[in-house]
Amino acid sequence: MMSNNPSPQSRPVNWRAAIVPQDSQQPIHGRISDISEKHAVALFPQSIAARTARLYIDMPDPDRKGRCYLDCKIQISSQTLVGNISEFRLFIQITELDEIQRNLLRRTLKLDRA
Repeated sequence: MMSNNPSPQSRPVNWRAAIVPQDSQQPIHGRISDISEKHAVALFPQSIAARTARLYIDMPDPDRKGRCYLDCKIQISSQTLVGNISEFRLFIQITELDEIQRNLLRRTLKLDRA
């Protein structure tokens, strides 16, 4: 289980995201605030009861040609209410991400560090 602290390989971002719980067709929109290849921290306006879900992330294209989208399966490890902003901070483990998308994420994270 992921701790409530981001991993040392993670980096802060401000990317739009949507979670679709496994038992639903309706997306819940929020933002990714910290991400690595295996974990993410996100802020969402409501609690998400599902433990497993699909996560879609709108992120910068590493080739600087606009935007690209990440589609992965996740496990929500825990969530806490952030009282001063009335949103839920979700601690997420990325459980399934195909190799093409993983490379896209790696390249984007390296680009943003440069």
